Amino acid sequence: VSSLAVPLMAVSLRSGAAFVFPAIVPGAVMLITQGDPDSRGLGMAAFVYIGTLLAVARNFQRAFVQNMHLEISNERLVREARGRARALEQAQEEILAEQEVALSLFHALQPRQALEAPNIAYHISSHSLFNGDLLLAATRPDGRQHFLLGDFTGHGLAASLGTLPVIDIFTSMTAKGFSICDIAAEINRKLHLQLPSNIFFAACLAELDPQGGQLSVWNGGLPSVYVLRAEDGTIKRQLESLHPPLGILPEEAFDKRPELVQVKEGDQLFMATDGVIEQINAEGEAFGEARLEEVLNRVHAIDALKEAIRDALDEFCQGIGQTDDLTYLAVVLDSEAMRQAAREYPQQRQAGQAGNWRLMLELEGRTLRGVDPVPLVIHLIQELNHREVDAGEFELVVGELYKNALDHGVLELDSSLKDSPEGFLRYYDERQDRLELLEEGQVRIEVNHRVLEGEGGQLRLRVCDSGKGFDHRSLDRKLASNDGVHGRGVALARELCEDVHFEGDGNQVYACYRWRAVGD
Repeated sequence: VSSLAVPLMAVSLRSGAAFVFPAIVPGAVMLITQGDPDSRGLGMAAFVYIGTLLAVARNFQRAFVQNMHLEISNERLVREARGRARALEQAQEEILAEQEVALSLFHALQPRQALEAPNIAYHISSHSLFNGDLLLAATRPDGRQHFLLGDFTGHGLAASLGTLPVIDIFTSMTAKGFSICDIAAEINRKLHLQLPSNIFFAACLAELDPQGGQLSVWNGGLPSVYVLRAEDGTIKRQLESLHPPLGILPEEAFDKRPELVQVKEGDQLFMATDGVIEQINAEGEAFGEARLEEVLNRVHAIDALKEAIRDALDEFCQGIGQTDDLTYLAVVLDSEAMRQAAREYPQQRQAGQAGNWRLMLELEGRTLRGVDPVPLVIHLIQELNHREVDAGEFELVVGELYKNALDHGVLELDSSLKDSPEGFLRYYDERQDRLELLEEGQVRIEVNHRVLEGEGGQLRLRVCDSGKGFDHRSLDRKLASNDGVHGRGVALARELCEDVHFEGDGNQVYACYRWRAVGD
């Protein structure tokens, strides 16, 4: 019997199949234990031996099953991971496509034509797909160039969204002839109402007047603006920020007063966002104002200056990528180039026949402090004449004669102050002080329009003020001798009009401007 059991056990052991043991082992043990007593020890040993093998087999079976489950689980995880990767890749492609559409929209909404004027050079380099920096240029109907350079809080799309209302306000108000002071005030009002308190717009607005030889700068939170000499390009003036960024202050607390600089043909304006001076190198050192000023003093022509700053930044960074948006602008006072830009100003004329009309606008006392009536008058003229009139030249005439009435008639400012650069600045400081204290006084603007059959029409302008008047005959003699800085506004009006003359005590001035129909 035992000889029958042992081979059976041996077969079961040689089989090595854990699944066979439960069926074979009980029979083998039974046969052994039923043998003679001497074989009981062998049976017990076999029982222990087989029990040990059974435990090993069970552990092997358990490990095998667990391993199978693990392989199945890993395969499922791999499939899930691959599915997630494909979904993530698809979502990323969709986001990039949407960003490209949004980027195209932003580019379409940002006017670049005025920035291509021959007296302008600029550089824009984004840190990310969307740029928080904003650079705009536009030409007023009277030929003055407006510039806006700004930097919204943060980076990317969130920073770019704030640029949309700024673009609209800047371009539309410039087209209507408003000053940068009024434009800055309106941008601040709109951003203060619409943006969260933690988002603001560090910005600089500049107005370059080739006729008056004047640069106006409103700087709110940007690095210093530089005025460079025509002779050698060295720094003539450094205009630091005097105001907080736009969007922080409420309307009643906002100060829109600009800094004024007397400039001449060939003088240059340079402005940049903080990304330029805050760019760091491998050692964590910032580029800084000193290095920027070294380049400004060394390089003269604006196109060469644009490249020199870029090269200086590359050399300084030593391969370190840019850490912020980089934007800067260089402008030269070139009267011919600016006249060309004014001629290319996009007039939105409509078909229609202008008629005869008359308008009168009278401003008194405190209203004279902060209201510029010239853009309103020009807008009404364009609407009444179906935009047939090219308002640029006539805006120059109205603007010069109104400013003359306000400054010298109501405020009684002395023109001789403007004969020197120091006096020029003192003149405008005194002007602002007197405006803030103004309680009385009056300026009236009258415009009559008459159609000339088949030949366009005439705009007859009369500006009257409540001042004491002046000896306008002495002004005529001074203009004839081309003596002095002041009086150039009247001289310009006479160049553009058929007739300009003073009446009474000099507190009334009459001008007749002739316009011709489109295509004549």
